[in-house]
Amino acid sequence: MEIENSQLIAEKFANLFISCIFVGVIPNLMFNMKKIFTILLSLLVSALVFIVAAQSGSVLRVDIDDPARVSVTVGDEEQTNLVAGLNEIPVDFSQPPVRVLISARPGAMLVKVLETNGDYSSEMPIHAENGLQFCNISLYSDYGDTYKVTSAPADDRRSAEATFTVDDPGRFTAVFVETDRIIELQAGITPVSFDPEVEKTVKVTAIGKDLYRVTVGDQVFQSNYSYTFDVADGTQVNIEANFPDIDVPVNLVVEGQGAADFIRAVDVDGRPATGFLDEGFKVKAGSELTLYCRTDEYQVLAASFNSYTITLSATTTFLITEPTEIYAMVQKYASFEMTVRIDDPSRITLYRGYHYNNDVIELVAGDNTVEVRRDTPILTVKPADGAYLSSVEVVNPTTTYRYPADELKTQYLMVGSLAADDLLDIKTGDIVRDSHAAIFISDLAADAGFFKLLRANSTSVDGLADGYNLFDFYEGDNPFRIETGGASSRFIYIDGEEIEPEYPGATTYSFSLDAGSVVKVYFNSRPTDGTVIFDVDPEISGEISATHDYVASVADFSAPVEAFVGTQFCVESKNGAALIVNVDGEDVTAVDGKYTFTTEVAETRVAVSKDRSGIVSVESVSEEGPVRNLQGIVLAEKATPEALAKLPAGIYIVGNRKIAVK
Repeated sequence: MEIENSQLIAEKFANLFISCIFVGVIPNLMFNMKKIFTILLSLLVSALVFIVAAQSGSVLRVDIDDPARVSVTVGDEEQTNLVAGLNEIPVDFSQPPVRVLISARPGAMLVKVLETNGDYSSEMPIHAENGLQFCNISLYSDYGDTYKVTSAPADDRRSAEATFTVDDPGRFTAVFVETDRIIELQAGITPVSFDPEVEKTVKVTAIGKDLYRVTVGDQVFQSNYSYTFDVADGTQVNIEANFPDIDVPVNLVVEGQGAADFIRAVDVDGRPATGFLDEGFKVKAGSELTLYCRTDEYQVLAASFNSYTITLSATTTFLITEPTEIYAMVQKYASFEMTVRIDDPSRITLYRGYHYNNDVIELVAGDNTVEVRRDTPILTVKPADGAYLSSVEVVNPTTTYRYPADELKTQYLMVGSLAADDLLDIKTGDIVRDSHAAIFISDLAADAGFFKLLRANSTSVDGLADGYNLFDFYEGDNPFRIETGGASSRFIYIDGEEIEPEYPGATTYSFSLDAGSVVKVYFNSRPTDGTVIFDVDPEISGEISATHDYVASVADFSAPVEAFVGTQFCVESKNGAALIVNVDGEDVTAVDGKYTFTTEVAETRVAVSKDRSGIVSVESVSEEGPVRNLQGIVLAEKATPEALAKLPAGIYIVGNRKIAVK
């Protein structure tokens, strides 16, 4: 007896499992719980063992009439060594579904793919692409099915013939829909052989503009871009791609207020035409006539093409195949006049209506009379690059409305609800970004493609990379905004203080900056807290300066400076004098008068002195008096070797001499 497939085995054991529970287990539950548990566990393990065993032995059964005409691919692997007749191909069902592709080889056709299982049979759909046929099958388990594949040489199947008569085969493509086979045609008469059982439908598609006419037998298809029709043995197909070389009249009729200006221009087959409103205007049959209409200034009340109602847009194209009348009834939108006052027109662009309509109004310094449409009483102001809006007011005889400063920080300011005789007063200024800030980014690649630092007007600070990035700004750039999205977590700090997203779960952050502010962004891990302790010789404490993160000043050397590990510091003399800068026992070499270092541990000690005169090594100390730092604070009562060994690296005072501890 043939071994049952995995699905049937699973069902049998599931039924057995349930029967045991409801027939034998539950009534005796209180009798012997330990024995019941052992029985259930044994049944479950047995079912799993049988299922795994059955799955590992599963096969795909394909019965092929001729493997020279058929290919079989399982997953991504094309099967080799196929034979005529039954092929049993091992299949791994551990990650279903398994994709099977049965294809006709070049020069062959799939006639039928039949799924069978005992008395059951079902014909599988056959598809086509690029002239080749294929059948897709998705398998989830071995149910014992067999796929019987019938094929044939393509030429043997193409026993029917249709005749195509064509004037210009370069103007279109023709294919058999069922097999996606391209029909190769020549100018004149071309007999085309095809399989009458499979290839029954032809699709003709124009290249470029519409074709003139297609005739199939006695049926005529007038001008169109695409034609689909049936063919049989002996069908006569006549494809007239080109229109007759005749001129046809086109009458453009435009009525209404300002009608003569409604049509801005006309193209015929992409070339400008003149005299299009004149009586006797003609074009070649098959021409594409394009109207460019002022629909931004006119309302179209009615429009038709040869008595068929149409919609006219700013650009509308028609195919002219016969004497044609295009009609439009229009009405110019009502408008009113108002005044726009501008201090410097080079600092703005002013649009009538919405900016995306690109209706730009030319301005001069001072007062300008501007026409505004009543249906869209809007003007849009765009600050020029490097300029800002300092104030925008709408003034009329009864009220004055001044736009808030925050609304002026935008790429486009839309001024609406305007009326006749309003005054729009715009004052501008040149942006001077004379404040400096820094942004430090750690692991930008984790958020690559998402991270943005945006100014208040939504323009971005470009060129950001891992590490420190310096940028200039002015007060009008506040508030800044950071947008993220790629990383799983992010930690953002402004001048050492962590900020929260705009709302819980958001990936955007909003904040304002001062001159010398530092933004720090860490992706996927928090920074390590750190402290920098300065020990500055009192004789020169007023003669040196220090900054961290390039732009932030160290205001008080006597207090510890909180800074994340990895922060850059810079020390320099205000008068250019040489310094001794020692960081955790190591001297820092100056570059262009600046002593720069980056913290690497949680506590960093920095000793700064004028020179090494009077500085001796620990080994030279003979006094046992108190040990003081450079600020005079006593750190140890006696300068014993044991006490000095406990001190951090730096410069200290013992008696009247300085010592260096490394």
